Amino acid sequence: MNSGPHLLLPTLVMSWGLVTLFQGFVNSYGGLIAARFFLGLTEGAILPGLVTYLSSFYHRQVLGKRLAFFFSATSLAGAFSGLLAAAILNMEGISGKRGWQWIFILEGLLTVVCGAIAFFILPRDLASVRYLSHEERGALMLAHDIDGGATAEHEVFSVRHMLSAMRSPQLWLVFAMFFGNGVTLYSLAYFAPTIVQGLGYKGISIQLHSVPPYACSAVFAVLACFLSDKFRHRGSFVIFASIISIIGYALFLSSTNHHVLYASLFLQVIGAYTMAPLLSTWMPNNLAPYYKRVTGIAFGFISTNSGGILSTWLFPTTDAPRYKKATWTALGLSVSIVVLAVANSAFLSLQNKNRDSAPAENLEDSVDSLDGLGDKEPRFRYIT
Repeated sequence: MNSGPHLLLPTLVMSWGLVTLFQGFVNSYGGLIAARFFLGLTEGAILPGLVTYLSSFYHRQVLGKRLAFFFSATSLAGAFSGLLAAAILNMEGISGKRGWQWIFILEGLLTVVCGAIAFFILPRDLASVRYLSHEERGALMLAHDIDGGATAEHEVFSVRHMLSAMRSPQLWLVFAMFFGNGVTLYSLAYFAPTIVQGLGYKGISIQLHSVPPYACSAVFAVLACFLSDKFRHRGSFVIFASIISIIGYALFLSSTNHHVLYASLFLQVIGAYTMAPLLSTWMPNNLAPYYKRVTGIAFGFISTNSGGILSTWLFPTTDAPRYKKATWTALGLSVSIVVLAVANSAFLSLQNKNRDSAPAENLEDSVDSLDGLGDKEPRFRYIT
């Protein structure tokens, strides 16, 4: 069997699970630093790898809802992870292990099992999907070929494609939006507990009251991406999600009422977790062929993680519990996403308009000369 994402992804997941599991046996600061290093090393490629894998199977105009389901699982996992951790902590003292050690051991073990199962169920490519008929596989492969969706199986790696991606304005516009979204996503780790604790809840009640905002965001994200696929349009939905975030941060800044603050948490979570799948769809939608698309996806998640790094510096204890500087920063970045989304949609619309008005004579006779052009091919239309 040829190597590919269907083998790489399970390997990364199992490796991440093993590192997580062995964190439960760490008993020194040096060991913890080493474990965290390998945790980042194994985790870094998983999310962009999964987005690349899904974008190779689903036609770009129906990719949004698939990524929405994926990211919704992430938000729900974040919502319920605290409850699971609270339950595992009750294992304190079993086999001489602390409760926190059992969290790493059990969750790491579960991840290893899931990664091992994935080895046997992930198809290599469209041609090897067993649950589709021969006709269905042929139709999907044709749709990908027409839409500039070459896969690694049919494309030779070339630095030219990477450089072409880096010269694409749409990459950098979405790159900047990813950064803002990264800050807001990671900041929720601070906002959510602060707001819920402000309601007077303690212990497991904090976790219980953190679940509803994430559950609502999962439903909202799927609905928004479903409509985005239906209308074959991303920009307006990104703008709408960002405006929801803006309203959430504005409420947080303007009120001290606990109920208003809790409502603001719903809006912050819904906005951030709706933007994530939309941006993760928008980036690969407008970059082709395969290695150009992969470059854009990698850049997108580098930007998101960079935003996450910034968020860790925005919440000094001296600003607790209101974190006004962090809130203003998140609000400003949300506004910038609106501006960038407008600019990206306008740029892509202009490109499509220019291609629509270009002379079409002899186009069908020059199909061979268009091979490898990807999104530069005159028949390719950007998704705005």
